[in-house]
Amino acid sequence: MEMRSSTLPSIEVRNEGSNIRGFFWRWYRFACPHCGGDLGKSLSAIRVGPSREVCPNCWKEYLGPREWPQLSFGERFDYLFPMTALVYLGLGVVLVVTGVIVGYDSPEKLFLGSISFGLFFIPWLPYFVKRIFEITRSKARCVKAESGTVDASQD
Repeated sequence: MEMRSSTLPSIEVRNEGSNIRGFFWRWYRFACPHCGGDLGKSLSAIRVGPSREVCPNCWKEYLGPREWPQLSFGERFDYLFPMTALVYLGLGVVLVVTGVIVGYDSPEKLFLGSISFGLFFIPWLPYFVKRIFEITRSKARCVKAESGTVDASQD
């Protein structure tokens, strides 16, 4: 695994959740350490990708995210399940379990529980599909870097 160089500055991470709404719906904005240019935002403070990136605004190199195998268990969990997802999906589980307990003898209530399940969980499918795709690409970059076929910073 590649060691992170201390000569390059690291990406800046800014938490934009400062009020009660921000506690549940927390966005992290990433900025270039050189020019402060916007590099995107995410629900998680953890990013997965090549360890060296070039800012599209000032064209200077900086330390970017780390690859999936380099992350600890806690960082992997936070990447897959940020606070917003945990709160939203947790409320969905509570709602569905309550609906099943209350309406176990009624087919209509079970149908309503399945609709509630869909309303809470289906909107998150694109998010998790994207995360799995990014993890797969990260693992492939690591395998290529270890075999020495391409530079680890190339995608």
